[in-house]
Amino acid sequence: MKPAAATITKSLIDRLNDMDPSADEFKFLLAGVKRDAAKLADADLSAQQCVLGMVACMDKVIPSMHRHHNISIQHAGGLLSYSQALFNYAVSLSRCGFHHDSYGYFKRSYEADRTDLRIIQFACFAAIRSGYFREALEYFCDDLFDYCEDVDRANLLAHEKFCLQPSYDFDDRCFVEMTRQAYDTLNRLAPCNWDLTYEFCPRENGSFHLCLMIKVDNAVDLDQLENEVFDKLESLEGYETMKEFVPMFFVNDSLINLIEAVDKDIENGNIIKPSIEFIKEMDELLDGVVLD
Repeated sequence: MKPAAATITKSLIDRLNDMDPSADEFKFLLAGVKRDAAKLADADLSAQQCVLGMVACMDKVIPSMHRHHNISIQHAGGLLSYSQALFNYAVSLSRCGFHHDSYGYFKRSYEADRTDLRIIQFACFAAIRSGYFREALEYFCDDLFDYCEDVDRANLLAHEKFCLQPSYDFDDRCFVEMTRQAYDTLNRLAPCNWDLTYEFCPRENGSFHLCLMIKVDNAVDLDQLENEVFDKLESLEGYETMKEFVPMFFVNDSLINLIEAVDKDIENGNIIKPSIEFIKEMDELLDGVVLD
């Protein structure tokens, strides 16, 4: 393999990672990477197909993403190792909302190379996103904690407390099915138009819950999406208890801007934030009242 191929591949992947999909020139820059990837065809087919798979992912052309990454995996072993080809496919799957499939490939990547700390980190967090909470603990090691940045290290510690709290006595399969149902509904109603983040939040009793935040594009009907997801989840046995540990929230840019504006008004004293006691009293007063 020519050394130039490694340089070209790294340059193309760096260009993709630096792109802003909301920028006016995004499509133009993406086409440039796709054109330049042709230079890799003779040098390393696996690397070229991996780059094209990443381009298809960012362009939201899902069938092409699958096809290119699968070819990359089949021909891995040169510039890209087998574990790296699996890892890159897992990243693309995650970016497109296929979190359970993504975890499967992160896990295979880890099984192919148990020494790469970046693979271990991504596999661990992918397990959490997909509801494999106890399985995520199996990736924990001292080297991983040293490798992670402070915010990720804090998340790992919070996750451990989350799983070990006495009140948490679920079979992970409950949360795997819950997240699968939610993500499948999101992929059906808003394909490639939603992002997932999560945060472990302390509760008043000292325990933790895992808050899943779903951000969708403003063009998506947020109320309809939220209703359909929760209708699907409420049919699951034990969901009422599960949602106490893993609540799910839906937002878009408009809602985020509104929340930030209200917070700013509260900070500036323009709005007085009601107390928890006041909110509870109002709930009791309005219980059963129908507003016209």
